Amino acid sequence: MLFGPRKKTFLSLWGRINCIICLALLFASCKDERTAINFSSPNQGDNFYLGDEVKLKLDTSDNAIVNSVAYFIDGKAINTSKSSDSALLKTTNLPLGYRLITAIVTQGDVKDTINTNIVLTTKRIPKKLSYAIINTFPHDTSAYTEGLGYVDGKLLESTGEKGASQLKYVDLKSGKTLQKTQLEPQYFGEGSLKIGDKIIMLTWQENLGFVFDAKTFKQIGTFPYQQSREGWGLTFDGKNILRSDGTNKIWLMNAKNYQEEGFIEVYDNKGPLNSINELEYINGK
Repeated sequence: MLFGPRKKTFLSLWGRINCIICLALLFASCKDERTAINFSSPNQGDNFYLGDEVKLKLDTSDNAIVNSVAYFIDGKAINTSKSSDSALLKTTNLPLGYRLITAIVTQGDVKDTINTNIVLTTKRIPKKLSYAIINTFPHDTSAYTEGLGYVDGKLLESTGEKGASQLKYVDLKSGKTLQKTQLEPQYFGEGSLKIGDKIIMLTWQENLGFVFDAKTFKQIGTFPYQQSREGWGLTFDGKNILRSDGTNKIWLMNAKNYQEEGFIEVYDNKGPLNSINELEYINGK
């Protein structure tokens, strides 16, 4: 007869291991009853015309329990539903270009964020404008003009080419330079704009803008480009500086600190209108 603790056999250990595995599998299958949810409409990158209604639909399984869905366009709430039923996005008043669509789905006490995007274009055909030449004035033909404006009875002109880029005031009738300053030779000058007692001037691919005193042409500051690609044209709408960068975007810049605060994407009936350069803002347009 044997006394004391019995030795554990291999079979008894194997039985316990099997029991642990079964419990783990059972726990894994029960711990999260949520199902994967994605957009079934629209598909990523789908194109729509301004004014179209876009069907927003989530792809859910039959047994999915969805408590609510909140839809957003570019971060702005547009619709909330207590189920995964489809919703309609009206595009009439939206900006053109890439628009981010977000759905925040609530399942129990858990929220999931799902994203897709669309490209909003236009059917509008650009209107051709006519013009008539009513006068001519002399101009230095060696100047590689990039920016030109009429300021206080004289021309404000900025020129390009590395080693020859200048900012200057020019007499309209004679074409003679009244005042000028030259950029360092590593910079290719681009558009210029006078706002108040300051003039800002862009460089092409150097990712830098200059700030000058409008009377003395003394450089009083610089500002870096941020998300924009290059420096091309400039104008002012009374609130924002509008700047082109060679793409189909017109950037909105803060007139006080020159920070980029957003952009407008330009399209016509054929698609994105790239290489936008010269900008003018006249009579609110």
